[in-house]
Amino acid sequence: LDGRYATCHRGSVFFVDDNFIGNLPKVKALLPEVVRWQERHGFPFQFYTEASVNLAEHPGLLVEMRRAGFYAVFLGIETPDPNDLKALQKSQNARRPLLESLRVLQAHGLEIWAGLIMGLDTDRPETAGRIVEFVEESAITMAMVNLLNAPIGTQLWRRLKAEGRLL
Repeated sequence: LDGRYATCHRGSVFFVDDNFIGNLPKVKALLPEVVRWQERHGFPFQFYTEASVNLAEHPGLLVEMRRAGFYAVFLGIETPDPNDLKALQKSQNARRPLLESLRVLQAHGLEIWAGLIMGLDTDRPETAGRIVEFVEESAITMAMVNLLNAPIGTQLWRRLKAEGRLL
């Protein structure tokens, strides 16, 4: 933060990590330091990050994130369908109802930015409409709907290749 501050940057700063809460002890130690730094410098920054949906299971952490200046979190939701989440092995998104988790995050003042995927094996004709309904119902601020992509060498690519599904 000192480097950004020294260059006179003010405004949004992205805490880049594919899961901000991947190491809970470290993030719990970090946030009070960020709060102190922000207080000393007059809160020049607002932060956003990426996390897993189970961030909602940590209310104390959410309070500290808001105190530090976090205003948004990107979540890889993938699909709003709980059965499809299980098929994708996204158990952290299916532990409790997604809407309930999103409401907890929003109640703590965080905007939800979400990544959703079309083209999953579990998609049905009504999937696109269900995604639109879910985004509207959940008040997701920014929804990024992407087509399923299988980069060469990934587990998904290997499975699709073995099934003869790649052109």
